[in-house]
Amino acid sequence: MEMFLGFHLSKLKKHWIFPLLAGCMLIFVLLFAVNIRAVNMMEQEKIRETETIIDTARQGIDHYLFTIQSSASELLLNNQNMVLQSAEDISAFSTPEAYRYSELMKNIKIANSMIEDIYLYYPVWDYIVGTEGCYNSRNYFLLNSGLSSKGYAEWKSHILESDNINFFFSPLGKNEEKLYFRQQIPASRERDPQSILIIGVNDTEFMRLLDMALPNDDGTSIFVLTEEEQLYLSRMKESAPSNSELQDLLTRNPNESEDR
Repeated sequence: MEMFLGFHLSKLKKHWIFPLLAGCMLIFVLLFAVNIRAVNMMEQEKIRETETIIDTARQGIDHYLFTIQSSASELLLNNQNMVLQSAEDISAFSTPEAYRYSELMKNIKIANSMIEDIYLYYPVWDYIVGTEGCYNSRNYFLLNSGLSSKGYAEWKSHILESDNINFFFSPLGKNEEKLYFRQQIPASRERDPQSILIIGVNDTEFMRLLDMALPNDDGTSIFVLTEEEQLYLSRMKESAPSNSELQDLLTRNPNESEDR
């Protein structure tokens, strides 16, 4: 009788152990599936949030850069520049037309906080008419740099004599870049322009514009990516994202093209 009872209990244990294990496995699989689903939903939500941030930043940037382009158009359409373009000697830059043009640039700069400086460069005479007045390029640089000539050669090479047009980034220092707008006049004379309009974008205001689109998250960065894959970051992570990572982010959604 005792042997029969022990055998029965042994069989009973074996009968329940497999359903119990199967039930545990099922619960584990369900929990794992729910966890994967939750992680995927969190990732999708983060992607949508990031795309919204990027889109907001893009719209803000586009608005302000369009304003800068409008200011440039206003200057290009002003006939006082035509007088200076046809100058036969440097004395033309001490005329009332030159000073009125300089005052017009000052007014545009005051009206747009994103503009740090505006000037027209005349390559033939190496002369500049801008918000600081009418001077040769070296003296104009000295006025803008607190009478320091450090960096003049790089500025003249990278900005005044550059081949870049429209918006572009130029090296400002180690791991730093500055945004400029540059237009040769007339545009058809690419190799020998009569004058060159240059607008420097205010670095502080541009950073503020990008920060306005940031959530209260110290781990998030807003960036601008140019065609040359140069970056302009408003808030750095501990390690800045690579160009390939940013490209992947921007191309994740086919409707989101590259940022300026």
